[in-house]
Order: sequence, then C-alpha cells, then structure tokens
Amino acid sequence: MSCMILEGARLFGEDARSAEARRDRRAHQPLPHVVAATVVNVVCNDGAHPLNFVGPGFKDFSRIAGGPFEMWTEICLENREEIGRALDQLIEELAKVRAAVENSDAVELRTMLKRAKHFRDELRFQT
Repeated sequence: MSCMILEGARLFGEDARSAEARRDRRAHQPLPHVVAATVVNVVCNDGAHPLNFVGPGFKDFSRIAGGPFEMWTEICLENREEIGRALDQLIEELAKVRAAVENSDAVELRTMLKRAKHFRDELRFQT
C-alpha cells in the first residue's frame, strides 16, 4: 500500500511502513517541549529560589517550556503512543549518558556530545 504525504512544498510517495515511521518521527516534535518542561520542573524542585542559580544557557533551553501548556497537553494526549516511544528512546539515551558519567568514560561522553553537536550544526544549513 502506498500513500502520499505533503510536507511543505514537497510531495513524497511512501509505502505504509515508511508512512508509519514518518508519523513516529513527528512524535519527536513535542519532545523538546516535554523535555524542557521536565528539566525546568527538576531545577525548580531543588531548594529555595533555584532560578537564582541558573546560567544563560538554561534560559535559552527553557524558553520552549514557556509555550502554551494547554496546547501541549492536547498534543501529548492525542499522540501518546508515538510520544511514548520517543520518550523511551530519550530514556535509553539518558541511561547511556548516566553510565558514561558514572564510569568516568570521557571517550563515550565526548562521542555523544560531538555527535549531538554535529546534528545541531546541520540545523543551521536547513531552509
């Protein structure tokens, strides 16, 4: 079975499996909001006046958490299965980071951070 997906100005022909994978990838769209909100909640649970002790990077990162919570609640509930899979992937990646930190594995940490930087740098060139 084939389906057509219109994305921006491009039209893609995909089979059902590819279309399902594409829907799963769309679940990553709300992931930054969920992660930012969670990180803000973690930081703000840490003693009195926790925001007095954060740096400028936290302000940049947490900007996403300031989005309309009503809308994000709806998005998360409507896409709960896909977002659940995305969260499972995030938890797996966090476990790898935790293991690397606990084991003082500088090579693994450097590899993870370098890979993330590479992908982030690619965003600058997308139109």
